[in-house]
Amino acid sequence: MFKGAVLSVILAFSMSAVSFADDKMAEDLLKQSKELFNQRQAFGKEDPALLDQIEEKLNAANKEAQDADLKYDILVAHSKILYWKGNHTSEKDPAKKVYESGYKKAEEAKAINVDYPEAYYYYAVNLARWAKKNGIVESLQRKGELMDNLNKVLERTTRDGIAGEEIEYFGANRVLGKMYYELPGFAGGSRSRSVENLSVAHEKAPNHSLNVIYYAEALSKGAKEEQAKACAILKEMLAKNPAEMIADRVQETTEDFEDAKELISKLRCK
Repeated sequence: MFKGAVLSVILAFSMSAVSFADDKMAEDLLKQSKELFNQRQAFGKEDPALLDQIEEKLNAANKEAQDADLKYDILVAHSKILYWKGNHTSEKDPAKKVYESGYKKAEEAKAINVDYPEAYYYYAVNLARWAKKNGIVESLQRKGELMDNLNKVLERTTRDGIAGEEIEYFGANRVLGKMYYELPGFAGGSRSRSVENLSVAHEKAPNHSLNVIYYAEALSKGAKEEQAKACAILKEMLAKNPAEMIADRVQETTEDFEDAKELISKLRCK
C-alpha cells in the first residue's frame, strides 16, 4: 500500500511537471507570435511567409497549452491575427475563408470560457467582415448573431478587470455604429443609433483612426452642423502623425489615413 501511494505521488508530480513544461512552451510560442505580429508594418502583403510562421507558432502553442486561460488567450490571439490577415487579403473568396477561420477560432475560445469578452469581440469582427464579403443577404441573416456577440462584449469584463467596451479602443461601439450605419432601415439600420455608438467610441478613443472615420461618415449624412463636424474631426486627425497615435497599430492607422483623405475629398470639406 505504501509503495502504491508513493508511486501515485510520483506520477502526479510527473504529470504536473509535464503540464508546466507544456504551458511554458505554449507561453513562449504565444510571445514569439506576438513579437512577429508587431513587425507587420514590415511584411504586410509582401511577406506572407512570415504570417504563416505566426500561425504555425499559434497552432503549436494551442496543442501544447494545458491551462484553460492560456489556451483561451492563444485562440483569441489567432482570431485577431486572422482578422488582420482577412483585411489584407484582396480577393473575395480567400478573404471570406480567412474571416471564417477567424470567427471559428473565437468560437473555440468561447467554448473554453463564456465569461470573458475578448472572444465575443473577435468573433463579431470576423463575422461582420465575412458577412460583408457575402453581401446584404448574409449580413441580414446573421445580424442578430452579430449584435448578440457585441452586446455580450459590453456586458462583460476581462479577468484583469477591464470593461469589455474598452477592448480594441471601444471596438464594440465602433462595430455597432458601423453596422447601424450600413444596414438598410427596414433591417434595423439607424443613423441616430450609429451616431450614438460612434460618438462614444470617438469620445473615449479619438486616436483610433476608425473611430474618427466611421463617426465622420455617420455625421456626414446629417444636418449642416454635423457635416461641418465630420470635416473638422477628419482634418484634426489628418494633422497628426499616424506613427504617434496608437503604437501597436501604426500600419493600420497609416492605411486609414488614405481612406480619411478620400472621405474628406468626397465630402468637399473646405
